[in-house]
Amino acid sequence: MRRGLGLALLLIGLAAARPLGAAEEKLVVDLSTHKIEIDSRFTGKEVIMFGATKSAGDVIVVVRGPNGSLAVRRKERSAGFWFNEDSVEFGDVPLYYTYAASAPVERILPEALRAERQIGVDYLKLAPRSAEREETIGASRAALVRERVRHALYAEQAGVITFIDANLFRVSLVFPASIPTGPYQVDVLLVDQGRIVAERTTPLVVTKIGAAAQLFDFAHRQSAAYAAIAIAAALLAGWLGYIVFRKI
Repeated sequence: MRRGLGLALLLIGLAAARPLGAAEEKLVVDLSTHKIEIDSRFTGKEVIMFGATKSAGDVIVVVRGPNGSLAVRRKERSAGFWFNEDSVEFGDVPLYYTYAASAPVERILPEALRAERQIGVDYLKLAPRSAEREETIGASRAALVRERVRHALYAEQAGVITFIDANLFRVSLVFPASIPTGPYQVDVLLVDQGRIVAERTTPLVVTKIGAAAQLFDFAHRQSAAYAAIAIAAALLAGWLGYIVFRKI
């Protein structure tokens, strides 16, 4: 059923596509959906990408989430307590990152091109906002990547792209429940003999709907009021807990 739907979407896309340049004609792609909607019951989402090639080669897919700032804090223990000693803030970094390939990327693309196109977490350009020592940057960068991987927001290893036949391929893109909202970019590269011979980019949007969207909007537009309500709710919950357990 899913495969049939994907094939139908791809054929519709091929039929509706506008004339393309010679390089772009070698590669056509489409997603099963271009919008992921998050509500209170959201537990993650699988998006299927189908594509077709008109020449030989391997395929690489790179998915980047919205850019933002991420801080890494170093903790030290003193007198039996943990304290934040310092922090390194990285700006304009993808909040979500994953990639997939039809073969090991180190075999199909030279390291220089992998670094240039940021294919693999080792090649993500994570620059600190302020001047830091080289060893501090390296340790903080590794900690940031490790934490994102732990929460399934960065992919440490490439996913698998499967060729259904000689020219038609598919890949399953699984997004976790904690996926950030915002615009995403899906880049698809056709690689032949170590060169990128064609590429396409397709958008994907992650957005909140329903009560989750209203709460998210209120928390950002009225942050002070939201904080006051959250504190009041916590105090009320504590007081009710005290009343209940005192009677027991």
